[in-house]
Amino acid sequence: MAQESLFSNRENTTPLASRVRPETIDDFVGQKQLLGEEKFYAKLLNKIKFLQ
Repeated sequence: MAQESLFSNRENTTPLASRVRPETIDDFVGQKQLLGEEKFYAKLLNKIKFLQ
């Protein structure tokens, strides 16, 4: 039985950080430390809504 390399034939070469990065607001649901009142992302979303 031949031993395979851990690094050969990798299916996904995209970095892990890119694969798990939130893409929609639904990915943040329940993240009070990010979307809670007076937090950075909550303020950012309010500004975006205001500008539209």
